[in-house]
Amino acid sequence: MRRTKAAAGMAALLLSGFASDQPLKPPRYDIPYSTEVVTPHVPWATTLPGGPIRGFFIPTVSQGRDMVELMQRLALQPTTVTIDRQWDVNCWGIGDFYGHEYRGERDDFRIVYGYAEEELTRATPFEVMVLPGLNGWSRLTRPARDAILRRVREGAGLVLLHPFVGDVKGHPFQGDPAEGDPRIWEVSPLVGVPDDRVSDRGYPEPNLEAITQARWEVARPHFITEALDLDLLPSGERGGRFYKYEARGEVLVQAGGYPVVAVKAYGKGRVVAFAQVGDGFIPEPVDPVASRAYWDYWEYQYALLARAVLWAARGEGDLRIEAAKASAGEGLALTLATPGARTVEIEVAAKSEFGEALGSKRLQRELRAGRNEVLLPAAELRPPAGWPGGRSILDLIVRDAARGATLDWGWSSFLVPKEASVTGLRPNAPVYREGDVLSVVARAAGALDGLKMRVRVTDDLGRLRQVEEKAARGERAFFHRLDHVLGKRVALTAELLDGAGRIVDQLRHEPLVVVPRERRRREYKGQLSFETPPHYFAAPRLRLLREQAMDTSYTWGGKVNDELNLPRGWFGVYWYDRGPTTREGMEKAIAEFQRTGDFESLTYLVKKELYRLSPTITLKFLNVFSLPSAIGYPRHRVSLLNAWRCTGARATSASSSASRAWTIPRCRRGSPTFRVPRPATRPSTTWTTTSWATRARWGRTRIPWTSAGAPTPSPTSGSG
Repeated sequence: MRRTKAAAGMAALLLSGFASDQPLKPPRYDIPYSTEVVTPHVPWATTLPGGPIRGFFIPTVSQGRDMVELMQRLALQPTTVTIDRQWDVNCWGIGDFYGHEYRGERDDFRIVYGYAEEELTRATPFEVMVLPGLNGWSRLTRPARDAILRRVREGAGLVLLHPFVGDVKGHPFQGDPAEGDPRIWEVSPLVGVPDDRVSDRGYPEPNLEAITQARWEVARPHFITEALDLDLLPSGERGGRFYKYEARGEVLVQAGGYPVVAVKAYGKGRVVAFAQVGDGFIPEPVDPVASRAYWDYWEYQYALLARAVLWAARGEGDLRIEAAKASAGEGLALTLATPGARTVEIEVAAKSEFGEALGSKRLQRELRAGRNEVLLPAAELRPPAGWPGGRSILDLIVRDAARGATLDWGWSSFLVPKEASVTGLRPNAPVYREGDVLSVVARAAGALDGLKMRVRVTDDLGRLRQVEEKAARGERAFFHRLDHVLGKRVALTAELLDGAGRIVDQLRHEPLVVVPRERRRREYKGQLSFETPPHYFAAPRLRLLREQAMDTSYTWGGKVNDELNLPRGWFGVYWYDRGPTTREGMEKAIAEFQRTGDFESLTYLVKKELYRLSPTITLKFLNVFSLPSAIGYPRHRVSLLNAWRCTGARATSASSSASRAWTIPRCRRGSPTFRVPRPATRPSTTWTTTSWATRARWGRTRIPWTSAGAPTPSPTSGSG
């Protein structure tokens, strides 16, 4: 019965399409964004006086979670089109559709840019548009760019993240214009940055000469930056890289003499531009261990972006926090400006730089028209045990007392001197096997009398495995047996505590890899590949995957930086790196190699065919060998192209040991037999394959022949 109804419904759908003159519209291969999966966040402005902001956003695939994080903090009614600057991630990174006909191909983003054009050229009203730089402004279609400029002139807001023209002449994509569109410099308050390039493999290459880093500072008072303590944003030596622009508007944030955030008017619209480096909506993450940025710094990056979106969409609002200054002795002093008398609710939540919640407080205040000085005394904010050492952070939200809508928000922080500090945390090994005993030495210095040293061991699922305290001394040893490790890593944290339980100081160690004691050969599980998430999403992401009996997967970077801690290339050959699959392409590649002698330019399938040509020649397959030079053959004595065309392509040793030569058999098409000097010593063969079966398969395979008598290379994806 169900099948009958389903078939009837499908027939009705098809008939309805044929009944009209309009062709059936193909489905859109994208994903919706929702807040179903909740991560820790501050609900800065989840209710606004004018309701949710109607906006158009282009989140990336790799950092698409940024869209959800923004929705958790700011009331939005978003229209989204997901586009990633990495062509393969853009094609396969989302959804249950897999194929180039759905989202594009190398150097071909026409489908997804068409989605953006479709949304931007409609009559749908948008209060604001948020556009990342991706591969350049000019890659958007001309109608989409025209629609953006028109909407801003008519009053819509625009937030630009690393705007640049785009290298459409140096590396054109399909559908690109012949020349770049310089109109981006008319609308953007940040101008003049050189383009990021695109490699010959189709991947974006950041222009490192145009990037620097320095400490971010507020340049001038403005709604976007008022009551914000930028010390909580990683910058300078801690991170916070940005592109070197020139300013064509009001600079709100500067660093090292360069503008980082700037604003301007364009027609009736308001425009904000960020110079940040990163593929998502916020700057790239920093290493919290190396930078000692232990607090949730990303919270304030999202909050800064949210303020920019709100200002671009609706301006300054009816209430502003013009200043917020906190201290351990005085408390929190606020300057609130409002055009009319009103009753507000002020919420203040305190935490330490180590992420420890220190309590929160809500109170109401009657404000008169104009500026109001509001003081929250230190006695009302101070935790029962007192302020911990280091930086304490106060998150501030001002709401309308009657409706609960956020009127403005900000944050402040202050420092408390540390009477002692943790100076070292050293495990006895960088990698462990399950069941090993982890030995840790923690060091401390300063006024240690009455203090305790506490060491916590956690895993990458966010679970606490062990906590142990000892009286603080200059050096203390702790031990933990690594049994039943469900994650892949464990993390170490050492803390000094006073008699009241306050954290005086804290030091963290980079996560340590723990491998299984034994590998169970017949155990299988699904794995998710591609990017490593930001460190602050790693634990919830891994928990969600484990709930589905899945795990994180293989490397996609050039170094040990991912969930398996293995260098790139250990898991086979990427499909697009496999090389030519036609006879003509193979001949061209071999001829080019013979001309240049550049072995590294050869692709996987070419190397594979050369090995089939002469499997007894010593090779280091898939890695670093040079067929002529590595085995001592003079290159001019061998014609690889002709040899490749030979029957079977099997090299055999000459029967006479005196000749010390290798003979490649005569080709069926009549080319001569090639003889090359045999090296005095044959180095041992080195393999980088995945199995003995694969090695045997490669050793037995011959090149098939076509009817014309020429060998035809076997198209193989080759993941060996």
